[in-house]
Parts: sequence; structure tokens; C-alpha cells
Amino acid sequence: MVYMESPAGVGYNEGSILKYSWDDESVSYDNLNSTVQFFRRFPELRNKELYLSGESYAGIYVPYLALRILEWNDLNPNEKINLKGIMIGNGVTHWQYDTAPALVEMAYAHGLIDLEL
Repeated sequence: MVYMESPAGVGYNEGSILKYSWDDESVSYDNLNSTVQFFRRFPELRNKELYLSGESYAGIYVPYLALRILEWNDLNPNEKINLKGIMIGNGVTHWQYDTAPALVEMAYAHGLIDLEL
């Protein structure tokens, strides 16, 4: 199991998050680059089945990375990544619908706010 913290500047990364700039598209290419470099560093793992998983905003990042891997495989037949599937738990699929608008209903349903509020 390999854990990838993304985007750059979050998680256990050192330094200020303010010096980084990213969007979903650029993160997908950064994550692909990390994946490619991982398999270059550990070529004995290249033929192992790869499953991508994540939760929350990984509902955006995981499908994007899967797409980039499929594109990579088409362009690089000698360095194919053996992607077998993806798993997403409680994933954000669209920022506009899965975050702020959904928060009120979720908070009420879980007893975090009352009907009056």
C-alpha cells in the first residue's frame, strides 16, 4: 500500500501551502508523474495490480488519475501501469453540489444543527 498526499503542500509536506498553486487538472498530472516515477524506481512492482482509492475530495482526484494512467498507457506501451480499478468512499463528485449545498442537509440529518437554525 502506498499513500500519496496531494496536492503539493498538504498533508506531511514541509513548507507553507501558500507557495503552491494548483487546480484539479494540474494535480492529475502531478499525481501521474509521481505514479510513473514510483514504478520507475520500483520496476519489480510494475506488473502488480494497481487499485486507486480515496475518500472525500479523492472523488475528483482518483478518477482524474485513472484517466491520466489510461492516457499514459496508450502513449507508453513499454511502461504500462497495471491499473485494475478505483474505489472512492464518500466522494465529492462536483464541488457545487457535494460541498456547501449538501452541508446543511447533512448537518441536520446528523443532528449537528436543529430545524430552527
